Amino acid sequence: MSQLQTITQNRPLVNETAERLVNRVFEQLLASCPRLSYYTAEQVATAKQQWILGFAENGITTVEQVKQGMKALRAKEDDFVPSVGKFIGWCKVVDYTQLGLPTLEKLLKRLNHFSAYGLEEADKFSFKSDAEYWLITDLYRRERRYLWQESTLRSQAEQALLAMAKRIQAGENIPERAKAIEKPKEYIPAHPLVEAELRKRRSMKQEGWNG
Repeated sequence: MSQLQTITQNRPLVNETAERLVNRVFEQLLASCPRLSYYTAEQVATAKQQWILGFAENGITTVEQVKQGMKALRAKEDDFVPSVGKFIGWCKVVDYTQLGLPTLEKLLKRLNHFSAYGLEEADKFSFKSDAEYWLITDLYRRERRYLWQESTLRSQAEQALLAMAKRIQAGENIPERAKAIEKPKEYIPAHPLVEAELRKRRSMKQEGWNG
């Protein structure tokens, strides 16, 4: 039995899911972090316990999260074993493209491009997925209603993108896009001055983008 397979016996399980994921990580750590080979069996067991606690306390519960962490681990240049905190941070970085979502920058560009169509001509816009449809149309509605500044729009788009990613990661089925967008009953057309301000802002955003 190797050192990495040695686990202290007769100890309570903190979290079975976290333990299973940590064992999986440590099976791969030796290849990415050769310095781990110098750890004694006791040091490995102690380190595992800390990682199990860290995973359980920070919501690292899926293989997808661990894969994201391992991707970052393989990209680092040194051969040191990362702290559990650093690895957890890597696990929480969302790879939007892997989930079929646009990056934040791409979403903002797509939203700006969509504004040339608006809700009434949304069927003419080529949405790349149902998820993108709901992201763009919701952000468009709220941007028009609240006249967000650039920083607010960016913040709201980032929050919406992360929320959508979590829904997809959780296995939720994203509803199909509507064939036609109906105006909500409380819909009030924007005041001409509001429309003028929106047009002014959009004209200042990345003119000429054709994505």
